[in-house]
Amino acid sequence: MTNQNNSHHPWKYNHLEKVAKTGDLIFANGTSPGSKIIERVSDGEWSHVGMIIRKADLHLAGFTPSASLPDLLVLESTDLDNLPDIVTGTYKAGVMLVPLQDRFYTDVAGDLDEATFGYRPYQCVGQPASDTSNLTTEQLTRLTNFISYVHGTPQASHVRMMGEYGAGLIGLYVSMETYFCSKLIAQAYIAMGLLPSTTVPNGLSPDDFANSTTPASPDDDTNTKGTLKLLFGSLGQFHYVAAPLSPATESVHST
Repeated sequence: MTNQNNSHHPWKYNHLEKVAKTGDLIFANGTSPGSKIIERVSDGEWSHVGMIIRKADLHLAGFTPSASLPDLLVLESTDLDNLPDIVTGTYKAGVMLVPLQDRFYTDVAGDLDEATFGYRPYQCVGQPASDTSNLTTEQLTRLTNFISYVHGTPQASHVRMMGEYGAGLIGLYVSMETYFCSKLIAQAYIAMGLLPSTTVPNGLSPDDFANSTTPASPDDDTNTKGTLKLLFGSLGQFHYVAAPLSPATESVHST
């Protein structure tokens, strides 16, 4: 379980909108079958992790999002197809970019009284690239190149996801033909140079990102639960976040 003293005082979503920046992480207790599988096999509190992307930073990836979209987006890999990708406009599972508020709203399944989301900022070493980013210029460029490359990659099936995660726990690296949420974020961190290239991305779970405290030695190439071997910067204090009361757009489909 995430050990934080502010668990009973979650942030309101509008506060998250003010402080979150590109490169920060969000977490969810999802309601989809795939989410519940992740919770069981990883024995963790969180079933989903995604990366916050500010709309203003997407131009580096060659994307031109609509001016009507909210500023806060999320890069994720999910088996849900109830939101349209902001680039293609299609409702399709896999690696996508969607409005964060819409994703939070669809995940609560009508239970707006429980704080089922979390947030951790990435704290960079060096000068951030912009006011909307917690990444350096080099890290942001690497991230947007990665987004361009993986965008639209299929979501792993439940059986494949369990197999890949199990293989990762014993240090076996698998192909990038499909993704699941924590595998995508781990690979993004590797692409940005924040995790060693020896990291096995399919061996990390959402809770590894949520609970990581003291980084291990970069020379230690094993995946230890709750320990991320960040080469630069750190993950900041964890905050619970209350669900938004409404979606940001009119494109939400029922699950």
